[in-house]
Amino acid sequence: MSHTAEAMTIVDTDQLAVGLSHTAGRCLASGLDPDAYRGVLSACFALAQRPWRGTSAQWRDDQQMFGEVEELHTAITAQIGLIDRYTDTVSTRLAAELAKDEDDRNTALIADCKQALRILHEARPQFEALAAMLATVHDDTRDTYQAAYALVDQGRVMPYDGRFVAGQNP
Repeated sequence: MSHTAEAMTIVDTDQLAVGLSHTAGRCLASGLDPDAYRGVLSACFALAQRPWRGTSAQWRDDQQMFGEVEELHTAITAQIGLIDRYTDTVSTRLAAELAKDEDDRNTALIADCKQALRILHEARPQFEALAAMLATVHDDTRDTYQAAYALVDQGRVMPYDGRFVAGQNP
């Protein structure tokens, strides 16, 4: 596989976009205020994805949502690590090829390495931005539902297990 093809595989965001879309869909299905999961929505839109509007299941609780967002964040940071490692690999390969006598250089390999490095260098900031977007979700949720969290943190509960807020009290 060429270095360019490998770089394209590393920076592919298709699976990540689907995961973000489903996460946003579950937030939507749960009836969360969009401000609470603004980072997930921003990441979706950055990848030109819309929140999944199919039969997304509601979140069981905020910890389940935070866990899913953390898994996505971990996947993104892992891809950043892959980008960095492969950038080092390709840079080393390019330097070795350029160190050869001009007559012995493989020009196709040099062009391939340069193209792969361009792809990797262009993609890394996008992944950093996605990670930063997801890093805001926990605080955004707590800020959006500050009064409810304060009540729970004090060991109290919402009237009628929270159904009071939605007007569904018995």
